Amino acid sequence: MPENKPLVSIIALNYNQSEFLEEGLNSFADQSYRNFELIITDDCSTDDSREKIDKWIAAHPGLPIRKIYNSANRGLCATLNIAVKASNGEFIKPIACDDTMQVNYLEETINFFQKHPDVSLLCTDMQLMDEKSDIKHSSNWKYGGVNISEENINDFEAYLFGPFLNTPSLIYRRGLYDKIGGYDEELAFEDWDFLLRSKKEAKFSFIDSSLVNYRVHASNMHHHIGRKVKYSQDIIKLLRKHLNTSLNADKKIRKKICDELYGMLMLDEKTAIGDWSELYRDIQDKESVKKPLVSVLASSGNSGEFIAQAIESVLLQTYSHIELIIVADPCTDKTVDIIKSFVSRHNNIILHQNQESKGLFPSLNIGLEHCKGAYIAITDLDDLCHPQRLEREMELMLSNDKTGVVTSWVKTMDENRKTGSVEYSPDKDVNKVSMLFGSPFSHGASLFKTSVLKQAKY
Repeated sequence: MPENKPLVSIIALNYNQSEFLEEGLNSFADQSYRNFELIITDDCSTDDSREKIDKWIAAHPGLPIRKIYNSANRGLCATLNIAVKASNGEFIKPIACDDTMQVNYLEETINFFQKHPDVSLLCTDMQLMDEKSDIKHSSNWKYGGVNISEENINDFEAYLFGPFLNTPSLIYRRGLYDKIGGYDEELAFEDWDFLLRSKKEAKFSFIDSSLVNYRVHASNMHHHIGRKVKYSQDIIKLLRKHLNTSLNADKKIRKKICDELYGMLMLDEKTAIGDWSELYRDIQDKESVKKPLVSVLASSGNSGEFIAQAIESVLLQTYSHIELIIVADPCTDKTVDIIKSFVSRHNNIILHQNQESKGLFPSLNIGLEHCKGAYIAITDLDDLCHPQRLEREMELMLSNDKTGVVTSWVKTMDENRKTGSVEYSPDKDVNKVSMLFGSPFSHGASLFKTSVLKQAKY
């Protein structure tokens, strides 16, 4: 091979992909560009992958192949680090063994790199195929509606909402890997954090051709991690590393972190609250202590099953200049005891206990008299508040002196954590007519000017 044809290290990643191994490995071996080494990894598969890999290697004696078999399951990021450190290539091409490369993938990408020495990471479009290798979509970018352009691909902030590049198509210079220090082994997924850190150091580019086939099937990683708590925890970990990048980026990072925490609250309140406590100071709106006091008003009956998580979601708002006013009717469960346990630990919670049952609206009117804030947010103590609820509502409230009420859409959740959403019209004229027949917005998601609410009362 001529000297101007640099060595490429193809890192073939396998974990329980026995069914697709041969097809994937054949596509890696059949590249028209021949100056490559093939490093086949297996992360302690429980199927017959290793037997098939050994058999395939024996059938290809002329190829420069090495295998790396982990003695225990190390995870994707650790396996990648092991393989890259064992490689010799000037370029690194990771790919899962259930995917395939077009025969000209390496030829096209290496030619591009040689013509563009300032580019350190390159991606291509890809086709989507099923378990039978039938092509279902010829362009993942078109299928996903991705804005792929030189400007967007080199915009760090574009990556704050997810790794929109086609990960199976990525190839990069070894020097980039060395510069950023490899993959973060504390994370379950490799691509998003790697791209964020790489974008701070290097120029990206793309080839607008589908040079990789990505297999969509039940064993894909994203089907396993889904919207599980661990996945959200890892997203939060990687985003926290990029705080203090810039004011605009930090705003987007904080919002994304809060969205993930809200998703965790919907899945597992206790885990989310524990993690939130550690994150709170990092993503708190530091200016909120200088802004108007917000009184969060709630009335409670027997809410013992949900009340602790509801109160935590209020206390851990990013807008921190708040007080929580709770008016409690006599209860037959542990609701009042739980509230008192919070009162003993937080000096911004006020509990008023009705001597006899008053019901919702009289209790809210009693609570109004205790509110000291210039604004009053309503919540129900069997609900959860998005971590940025008050911050975002107050931002809108303070943007216009004439605004008296701010509200939002809501998510719904049943006892089995099945979720939905309720969307309200933003049209003021429609809402005026709707008010004649019912409430056009959610009471428990609303923020009022105190003067407006105290004048109207319930």
